[in-house]
Amino acid sequence: MELDGQLAQLYARALVTIARADGEISLEEGLRLQQLVEQRAGEATNIEDLLMADRIAPQELAASATGDPFRTRSIHPLELATQLVADALGIALARGHVTRGELVALRRFTSALGISEDDFTRLAGAHAHYLPR
Repeated sequence: MELDGQLAQLYARALVTIARADGEISLEEGLRLQQLVEQRAGEATNIEDLLMADRIAPQELAASATGDPFRTRSIHPLELATQLVADALGIALARGHVTRGELVALRRFTSALGISEDDFTRLAGAHAHYLPR
């Protein structure tokens, strides 16, 4: 699903924050990140600008998802969390594995969106076996 304006930017920054949780973004992760951000925003994105943007707190993304009655398209926090899990895991797995730091960062975002641990495991679905224990 495409996200609109400010929410798309916050979502992209959340993906960067999660991908950077292990300290760096590999070439494979960067390419996948750019592809997913452009898909979610519905337009080309300057990846360099995105990588230079400040990190985002999970509560900032959650507040934007639930608190803007003037957005032209709305998205339920569960739907946003579903996209975030799929995209963040897709980015991490572009290099072959998910790190503990990425998992912790992703869980912070999904928790802020109201997702329980059981729901997170369900959302991870087929990728759950790639998650560090």
